[in-house]
Amino acid sequence: MSRLLLYYLLPIVLPSLAYVAWTLLARHRAEAGEPPLLLKDGPWFRLLLAGFFLMLMGLGILTMTGSMSPEGTYRAPYAEDGKIIPGGMQPPLNK
Repeated sequence: MSRLLLYYLLPIVLPSLAYVAWTLLARHRAEAGEPPLLLKDGPWFRLLLAGFFLMLMGLGILTMTGSMSPEGTYRAPYAEDGKIIPGGMQPPLNK
């Protein structure tokens, strides 16, 4: 359930909630007689820049730590003695 929440629901719901909060805040300020909030008043550029650099860091870490060796052959998952053995790259056979 937590995987479903983190991978699917949260990325869809969070931007919607941010938009609703911004709209409610703008409406509240307009009713109070304060100047309206404009998109340029928010920290959008810094947030986009921070998100971009976090994405680059994540991709960099993934390429340095999560990759497999291109040599060898892929072996699909299989069952052995009633247990499922996960698939992966098998080292090349030395001839």
